[in-house]
Amino acid sequence: MYSNTFQPLDHPVVASNQTGKNRLYVVFSTQRHRWEPEIKYHTSLILSPKKPASPTALESWRYQVAHTMRDRGIGWEYESTQVANGGPEVVEGPNGPVGGIIVAAVMLSKIDLDISPTQLSVRLREVPVWETAEDRGARQWIWRAIRHLENENLIPPLHINPDQLWKNGYQFAEGVENELGFPGSVLEAESQAVSGSGRRWKGKGKGKVNNSKIPVCDVFGYRLKSELRRT
Repeated sequence: MYSNTFQPLDHPVVASNQTGKNRLYVVFSTQRHRWEPEIKYHTSLILSPKKPASPTALESWRYQVAHTMRDRGIGWEYESTQVANGGPEVVEGPNGPVGGIIVAAVMLSKIDLDISPTQLSVRLREVPVWETAEDRGARQWIWRAIRHLENENLIPPLHINPDQLWKNGYQFAEGVENELGFPGSVLEAESQAVSGSGRRWKGKGKGKVNNSKIPVCDVFGYRLKSELRRT
């Protein structure tokens, strides 16, 4: 069970013997509006139980950069929200939808159960949002957030640059979309495979693709067994 009560996180431990740790994912979702033509997916972080109870149970938390209305127009800022395990069909921001169907996810790291979603949110709020960057800073925020979590010892060293990790996940998501398609999604079947995406989607492991589950890969882009079921 998660607790919404904030407890100071003085001594985070990334390498404990604790079993049943939560999972932190980098999630790629279809976008209702492309802020940058070449970036088709909205990216966020999702904290989920190791084995979610059901896709509709509110056990997971999403951390992301989303748009908000200001006096001078649209701005972008950090937000954290409790969400269903399988992800909503439309990713809602404070001022409307910022993303659509979850296409795929990267299993970033295990998170000790002593680190609550609220504690993680407080630490991620320390990551600046670069609104003038590509994709309104959403992609760069993910890169910075991963590095920040490593530097704060909230996750173990990943031995890969965050931007390359993001590219691996992006290619994996494209391979998933090309393989499965998403009938009725907010994006039409317009994606073209990039170099290496087919290899990354097939990756390691055997068996047929199960469209009832959200495909998951490791930080290098190779398919893992997924515990994330779609709503």
